[in-house]
Amino acid sequence: MNQMTPPGANPEIEQHRRAVRKKPRDANAHALLGLSLLRQRQLDEGVRALQRAFELKVKQPELHAVLAAALFELARYEDAAASYRQALRFQNAADLQRGLADSLCKLGQLEQATEAARRAIALEPDDVGAHLTLADALFRQQHMEETAETLRRVLELDPLRINARFDLGHVLQRLRRHKEALVYLEQVVAEQPGHVKALRHIGLGWRSPGKHDEAIAAMEQALAVAPDDVQLMSDLAATLHLHGRLPQALAMARRARALNPADAVALRVQLQTHFALRLWQGSPRLARALPAPAP
Repeated sequence: MNQMTPPGANPEIEQHRRAVRKKPRDANAHALLGLSLLRQRQLDEGVRALQRAFELKVKQPELHAVLAAALFELARYEDAAASYRQALRFQNAADLQRGLADSLCKLGQLEQATEAARRAIALEPDDVGAHLTLADALFRQQHMEETAETLRRVLELDPLRINARFDLGHVLQRLRRHKEALVYLEQVVAEQPGHVKALRHIGLGWRSPGKHDEAIAAMEQALAVAPDDVQLMSDLAATLHLHGRLPQALAMARRARALNPADAVALRVQLQTHFALRLWQGSPRLARALPAPAP
């Protein structure tokens, strides 16, 4: 007698459920159920079915990679890393090494992640994802020169990857190569005029050589896109202060602290600017010695 599929249920999944109920110790039945569940994005139950298949000694080692990918999506990174290692016992493939590297990055095991990413690149030199994972691991270990080299390779492989272009500009700023950084950051803004992070870093880049007008213009452009970004307000307040535009700096610092009273940069700028204004306004001697605040 045929069993009816419940209304709204997936026929394929229900078929495999019946097979599991009929043969509860059949490893292949659990594996097929797990794969069907994963295809329908039912990740938790799919993972449990695959794990049960492995407990029953399923003879399909490629399923370790499927299980690892599902565990990664569930943010179970330690289990994902273990499953990727199991998969690598049967096949040393670039995508498996990259998956292991991604899992280890999430766990903060950065040296091991770096090694796994390098192994992935050795197997597949044009694997953009592996290069991005390597760049992430190197950056978090403060290896800025190697990070920059890796991001350059990403852009050779995929010139249209905007986030890698931004990341390279950011890294070059960390290396104090501001002119070179600005080239990449301005390319990002040319492609995406509302890229807030790029505009902010352009502002910081112009601030370093003392070009405050350019810095202020970039930060104001970013703030027009993200008017509630406290970090942007704080950076703009600090830049206005450096440029001698004290009333505007004070107003921007107050605006930032209205949204986040604990913002340390805005608090420092507010105190410094308030003190500078009081000093300039209250001391004729200092008024003669110091330049007047810019309008």
